[in-house]
Amino acid sequence: MKKITPAAIALALALLAPAAIASTQTNNCPHPTGEWIALPEHYAANLLGEASDKIYLSPTPGAAPGLSYGLGGDYVVAMAEACTADGIKWVQVKFPGDRYTTETVAWVQGSLLRLR
Repeated sequence: MKKITPAAIALALALLAPAAIASTQTNNCPHPTGEWIALPEHYAANLLGEASDKIYLSPTPGAAPGLSYGLGGDYVVAMAEACTADGIKWVQVKFPGDRYTTETVAWVQGSLLRLR
């Protein structure tokens, strides 16, 4: 039986480290960075937060927030997912219009949604 040396253990850990780091960075992103994945049609999502919370919308994944949407807790339609280089999942959502607002399509961080 061969003896396992400390050098062999160090080499094995060095080879495994990049895979471990990559898996922790992509836990929120099930697909490659920059790729948009269409979700099933009419995929419902619930905005996390109270009705008074503001949720900031971005025109593209990872872009600086623009508009704010003031109705946390509302149901929206999730249309697509994308991942940015920092490992954050973004979801494209359609906010239904009402008597005060028009229908809006924008991107929000996936952590702000509960997909149903």
